[in-house]
Amino acid sequence: MHSILAMSDLISSRKSAACSWKSTSLSELHITKREREILTLMCDGKSAQEIAMILGCSVHTVRTHIESLKDTFSVYKDTALVAAAIRKGVIE
Repeated sequence: MHSILAMSDLISSRKSAACSWKSTSLSELHITKREREILTLMCDGKSAQEIAMILGCSVHTVRTHIESLKDTFSVYKDTALVAAAIRKGVIE
Protein backbone atom coordinates (compact mmCIF):
# COMPACT_ATOMS: atom_id res chain seq x y z
CA MET A 1 0.00 0.00 0.00
CA HIS A 2 2.84 2.36 0.86
CA SER A 3 4.43 1.90 -2.57
CA ILE A 4 1.13 2.68 -4.32
CA LEU A 5 0.84 5.97 -2.42
CA ALA A 6 4.46 6.81 -3.20
CA MET A 7 3.86 6.11 -6.90
CA SER A 8 0.74 8.28 -6.84
CA ASP A 9 2.73 11.15 -5.30
CA LEU A 10 5.45 10.73 -7.94
CA ILE A 11 2.92 10.85 -10.78
CA SER A 12 1.25 13.93 -9.32
CA SER A 13 4.55 15.76 -8.95
CA ARG A 14 5.53 14.92 -12.54
CA LYS A 15 2.18 16.16 -13.86
CA SER A 16 2.56 19.46 -12.06
CA ALA A 17 6.18 19.80 -13.22
CA ALA A 18 5.18 19.05 -16.80
CA CYS A 19 2.64 21.86 -16.72
CA SER A 20 4.85 24.39 -14.94
CA TRP A 21 6.23 25.83 -18.21
CA LYS A 22 2.76 27.15 -19.08
CA SER A 23 3.07 29.87 -16.46
CA THR A 24 6.53 30.93 -17.63
CA SER A 25 6.71 33.82 -20.07
CA LEU A 26 8.68 33.44 -23.28
CA SER A 27 11.27 36.01 -22.16
CA GLU A 28 11.86 34.07 -18.93
CA LEU A 29 12.81 30.86 -20.75
CA HIS A 30 16.37 32.01 -21.62
CA ILE A 31 16.73 29.93 -24.77
CA THR A 32 19.91 30.47 -26.74
CA LYS A 33 20.08 30.91 -30.50
CA ARG A 34 21.63 27.42 -30.80
CA GLU A 35 18.86 25.86 -28.69
CA ARG A 36 16.27 27.55 -30.91
CA GLU A 37 18.03 26.14 -34.00
CA ILE A 38 17.99 22.66 -32.48
CA LEU A 39 14.31 22.96 -31.58
CA THR A 40 13.47 24.04 -35.12
CA LEU A 41 15.36 21.10 -36.59
CA MET A 42 13.67 18.73 -34.14
CA CYS A 43 10.33 20.12 -35.27
CA ASP A 44 11.36 19.28 -38.84
CA GLY A 45 11.82 15.67 -37.71
CA LYS A 46 15.61 15.63 -37.68
CA SER A 47 17.45 13.16 -35.42
CA ALA A 48 20.26 14.19 -33.09
CA GLN A 49 22.76 12.77 -35.60
CA GLU A 50 21.25 14.77 -38.46
CA ILE A 51 21.16 17.94 -36.37
CA ALA A 52 24.83 17.47 -35.46
CA MET A 53 25.78 17.14 -39.12
CA ILE A 54 23.73 20.20 -40.12
CA LEU A 55 25.12 22.39 -37.32
CA GLY A 56 28.67 21.06 -37.51
CA CYS A 57 28.90 19.88 -33.92
CA SER A 58 28.98 16.55 -32.11
CA VAL A 59 25.94 14.40 -31.36
CA HIS A 60 26.89 14.67 -27.68
CA THR A 61 26.62 18.48 -27.89
CA VAL A 62 23.20 18.25 -29.54
CA ARG A 63 21.96 15.82 -26.89
CA THR A 64 23.30 18.09 -24.15
CA HIS A 65 21.33 21.02 -25.61
CA ILE A 66 18.21 18.84 -25.84
CA GLU A 67 18.53 17.78 -22.20
CA SER A 68 18.98 21.41 -21.18
CA LEU A 69 15.86 22.35 -23.13
CA LYS A 70 13.88 19.54 -21.48
CA ASP A 71 14.90 20.95 -18.11
CA THR A 72 13.90 24.46 -19.22
CA PHE A 73 10.45 23.26 -20.28
CA SER A 74 10.12 20.70 -17.45
CA VAL A 75 9.40 17.83 -19.83
CA TYR A 76 10.85 14.35 -20.10
CA LYS A 77 10.45 13.37 -23.75
CA ASP A 78 11.64 14.90 -27.01
CA THR A 79 8.12 14.96 -28.42
CA ALA A 80 6.85 16.80 -25.35
CA LEU A 81 9.68 19.28 -25.78
CA VAL A 82 8.70 20.07 -29.35
CA ALA A 83 5.02 20.36 -28.40
CA ALA A 84 5.83 22.68 -25.49
CA ALA A 85 8.06 24.86 -27.66
CA ILE A 86 5.33 25.20 -30.28
CA ARG A 87 2.70 26.06 -27.67
CA LYS A 88 4.99 28.62 -26.08
CA GLY A 89 5.73 30.23 -29.44
CA VAL A 90 9.45 29.46 -29.39
CA ILE A 91 9.11 27.67 -32.73
CA GLU A 92 6.33 27.73 -35.28
